[in-house]
Amino acid sequence: MTNGIRAKRAQFEHVSLSFDTPKGRLNVVEDVNYDINDGDFIAVIGPSGCGKTTMMSMLAGFQKPTTGNVLFDGAPVKGPGPERGVIFQEYGVFPWLTVKQNIAFGLNLKANHVPASERDEICDHYLELMGLADFANSYPKHLSGGMRQRLAIARAYAVKPQFLLMDEPFGALDPLTRAELQKEFKQLQQRLRKTVVFVTHDVSEALLLGNRIALMESGSLHGVYTPQEFVTKPDALVRRYVEAFQATQHIFQT
Repeated sequence: MTNGIRAKRAQFEHVSLSFDTPKGRLNVVEDVNYDINDGDFIAVIGPSGCGKTTMMSMLAGFQKPTTGNVLFDGAPVKGPGPERGVIFQEYGVFPWLTVKQNIAFGLNLKANHVPASERDEICDHYLELMGLADFANSYPKHLSGGMRQRLAIARAYAVKPQFLLMDEPFGALDPLTRAELQKEFKQLQQRLRKTVVFVTHDVSEALLLGNRIALMESGSLHGVYTPQEFVTKPDALVRRYVEAFQATQHIFQT
């Protein structure tokens, strides 16, 4: 960072992705242009099929754009890399490994260059940080859904990625566990200050966690807003989301 200007970590330059179907060409993402700066927490919202997860997948290196460029630190994204951690909705932990072995998995990969002498210390740190120390030798099948998601987060953080990509990570949880993890993750993020792209259907979750809210609609990036801008924007599409959020809040207040 220089003179208060945050460095660009990721860029979408005229990015489109499409593929052929029996009914013709399907445009999944269309001409998206956007920069993600160091320390941003981008909450990406929009209806199912609008291109949210596809955008994240291209940044993760799982998919390539049909046209345009996806850049990370100024270089084209050519595939997955250890500098970009990914957390999925369905936990993504290895059932045949213990909790501690799951956290150690990424540390044991040569690409992450973690000395063997440091791996136990790092594992123990994240076991404690995520409230899993008493379950270090347990297998995922013995954990609740919330604990399995804590494990997935711990494993992602353990390799110290520069960037976290999270695809509805709390979407499969019950409401109480989801609210608890949202609070814990917000506190964790305030301590570690990772750059995050967080895909969600939940407007309240986006407003709680994000410092920027990116609204996708029919494959296009409709706009990017601060939480304050989002709730005060006169734009008709944004208002639909805000009104739905306010209606939910009203239900719980009556």
